[in-house]
Amino acid sequence: MMNSSYIENNTFITQKINMAVRDIADVIERLNEIIAQTKASGNRMGYFAALYKRMTVAVQNGINANLFEDGQRMNRLDICFAQRYFDAYETYNAGSSCSTAWKCAFDYCRDDGLTVIQHLILGVNTHINLDLAIAAAEISKDSNIDTL
Repeated sequence: MMNSSYIENNTFITQKINMAVRDIADVIERLNEIIAQTKASGNRMGYFAALYKRMTVAVQNGINANLFEDGQRMNRLDICFAQRYFDAYETYNAGSSCSTAWKCAFDYCRDDGLTVIQHLILGVNTHINLDLAIAAAEISKDSNIDTL
C-alpha cells in the first residue's frame, strides 16, 4: 500500500507534468522535477528518470554540436519520445491505465528486492522497445522512416 505522502508527492508531479513538452530544455526540466520528487519520496521511479536525463542531455549536446544528420528532426524525435514517457508516468501516478509494459516497470518500482540495474533495465526496455518505435513512426509520417 502506498502512504499518503507518496500519493501527495506523485499528485504534485502529475500536476507539474500535465502539459506537453515544447523542446529538449522542457524535457530536461521535467526530468529534473521527477528526479527531485522521487528522490525526496524514496520512489525508485527516479532511477530511470536520472538515467534518461543523462541520455537526453547527451542528445541535446549532440544536436548543439551538429552531430546528427538532421538536428531539427532529432529534436522532434526526442520531444515525441519523451512525451510518451511523461504521459505514461503521469497516467500511472494518477491511478489511470497506461500501457502494460509501463505498468509493469512502474509496479516493480515498489519492489525493494530488485537492484538498481534491474529497475533501469525495466524502464529502458519499455522506453526503447515500445516508445521509440512509436515515436519514430510518428516523426516519420511525412518522410521515409529509413532516413531516421
